Amino acid sequence: MPSFLKRIPPAAVFVLPAVFIILLISLSNAVKAQKPPEIIFSHKAHLSLGLECATCHARTETSGKGTDNLLPGKVVCAECHAVQDAKGCVKCHSDKENMRALEQVIDYSPKFSHAAHNKIKIGCESCHQGISISDSLSAAHLPPMKPCMACHDGKTADKSCILCHEKPEGKYPADHQPKEWIIDHVFEFSVDMGSSCKMCHTNEQCQRCHLDRVLLAP
Repeated sequence: MPSFLKRIPPAAVFVLPAVFIILLISLSNAVKAQKPPEIIFSHKAHLSLGLECATCHARTETSGKGTDNLLPGKVVCAECHAVQDAKGCVKCHSDKENMRALEQVIDYSPKFSHAAHNKIKIGCESCHQGISISDSLSAAHLPPMKPCMACHDGKTADKSCILCHEKPEGKYPADHQPKEWIIDHVFEFSVDMGSSCKMCHTNEQCQRCHLDRVLLAP
């Protein structure tokens, strides 16, 4: 064996391939992110006209499931816009040769109820933070767990995992399922040194793998 290989720590044999895989995944995601959105839409512009969220998302008032399609269709847009005007299509559709409706969100918590939150007067932007100043469509408009935990702290509202997360994922969020998570969670932790992790996790859980280490600050 060449002498320089003998100086490589054994752990590097596992770490280096993992880093390479992560770089490939990141590059793939970056390429996808550069693709322009099919639908051109500004929440900021519409809200500045005095429209309310329920003007377009009327079904949120009674929706009791996260699987409900709450996105406005062409009929809703037609109440204000001349949707039959071919010249106006490009105002909303970036690809006029292949115009398609906005795809329904299908991977959010199926147990989430907009109606229940509307009933206790939770404002839309309490969860959909930054939506009023947004000029483009993004998955970032879907609430991450952090704003949920502002109320679901075990005091103001129930903190049980199963309240939102159900089979087939069990008690685990969807983004914890991929095989890459065993690697990705290291980088997620480094973003805020575990601040987001400890919303749900304890040091005892971390120590199932990371023996005798205190990773989450009190």
